[in-house]
Amino acid sequence: MNKPLTDLLISLCLDGLRGHRSQETLGRMAGLPDAGPLVGMAAHHKVRPLMLKALALYPDLPLGDRQKKMLEKSAFRLVKKSLSNLRALEEMFARLEERKIQAVLYRGLSWSHQLYGDLALREGTDIDIFVHRCDLPVIGEIMAGLGYRQTPDAAHPRLDGVIRHGYNFKYDRWDEAGDRTHVEPHYAACHKIYHLDLELSELIDRPPTVICLREQEIPVFSPDRVMLPMVVNNGIHEAWSRLKYLLDLHLFLEQYGEEVHWEEVRELMRKKDMYLNFLVGCHVCRSMLGTRVPLFFEQELAGKRVERLGKERIKRVYHWSDSYIHERWRRMVFLVRARESKLLGFKTLFSQFFVPTQHDFDLNLPEYAYPFVRPFRVFLKYFVKKK
Repeated sequence: MNKPLTDLLISLCLDGLRGHRSQETLGRMAGLPDAGPLVGMAAHHKVRPLMLKALALYPDLPLGDRQKKMLEKSAFRLVKKSLSNLRALEEMFARLEERKIQAVLYRGLSWSHQLYGDLALREGTDIDIFVHRCDLPVIGEIMAGLGYRQTPDAAHPRLDGVIRHGYNFKYDRWDEAGDRTHVEPHYAACHKIYHLDLELSELIDRPPTVICLREQEIPVFSPDRVMLPMVVNNGIHEAWSRLKYLLDLHLFLEQYGEEVHWEEVRELMRKKDMYLNFLVGCHVCRSMLGTRVPLFFEQELAGKRVERLGKERIKRVYHWSDSYIHERWRRMVFLVRARESKLLGFKTLFSQFFVPTQHDFDLNLPEYAYPFVRPFRVFLKYFVKKK
């Protein structure tokens, strides 16, 4: 991909967040004949709302009417979805409070509010909440009462296996206009294949922070705890592969870098073997976005392994592939290399091929058959070209 265009997109996103023009962006725009490819690039990196906001600062950016309308249309859909999600969230948390169920909003809506200060600036369509595993049956009753359909449903023949190996359930509801509201209660941070057990009880050893949405108080993770689920989602699931995930980390470090008790957070990340992944994310943010990383990490960021993995991630951000196979394979390789424990790295790689997922359990096979079926499904996922 075009590195100068990616650098321009980064500058536009940062200016959109700051709300003012910069000489750096003006310099990168100089002599640019057509900014049309930026729209597709922004869609890939999931930063279209920020690019649209930057257009108000740079009306002379050479974009055609068609490209501008595409950005406006995506922004309108995001605002519409955010308003719909807020109504659903208010309704859902009221029922959860009635039943004395502890739940914490995280990822999408919470990070939009905590980090971006605007629900319409961060792309996302789902509602993610973190719950206790033991509360899943009651949550299922609540969601059914609100008109949601559960996936997998309670009659799933391998439901015990799904819960044991998985990390979330999915609930969908459609309104009269055909618009979908999608809710994911997470009872663990990620799938068992990552060998990273992180549950709600480990993230709320102190009272959660409360944010106000539509005049209702919603619990979210405190700054001392936001970093762990962020590294799991943005660094492990997504491998710091898009600007959206890097901007999340950038904004967190810029806003809360001086407040967080980093010694405690570092110990928690080391315990879960995600600290190296976090350092790589910091290295990429500092190199590409100019993020002010706390001095606490300065010495460790200079490590050769962090720099090597960071350079590889930067290359992937600049030169991303349209091939699903290539991107998935590169992410898996990075995930294994970003584990400090070689044993856990090997287990992670092994589990990718032999530990069943929810989609495997949908086949409803005898328990002993899944380790044999999983390698075949992985082969189809990674090595058979998808159209």
